[in-house]
Amino acid sequence: MSTKLSLNEFTESLAGMIEYSKSLQITNEKEYKKLLRILSKIISGELTCRQQQCIIMRYYKNLTVTEIAYQLGIGKSTVSRHIKKAKFRLYKLLDYYVLSK
Repeated sequence: MSTKLSLNEFTESLAGMIEYSKSLQITNEKEYKKLLRILSKIISGELTCRQQQCIIMRYYKNLTVTEIAYQLGIGKSTVSRHIKKAKFRLYKLLDYYVLSK
């Protein structure tokens, strides 16, 4: 993947991150930054290349599902499926990393 993931705009704009951190009762900045680092590692190491592309285009570049589908040359339902699977994987692994530590 050629796009370098960062802990700022992309990870903070990922749908549900604020709600997720609230549900875990993360209240201080240090814990929140740790959560973002874990998320970044999961994205770069645990998602398929296509899932990474769709997540980055949707939440980092703020493209619509239609725009992503057009740019990648795939169907809108395929893009939606990649995003849904990626988010499910992210939340599952976040639960594992956060709750097991």
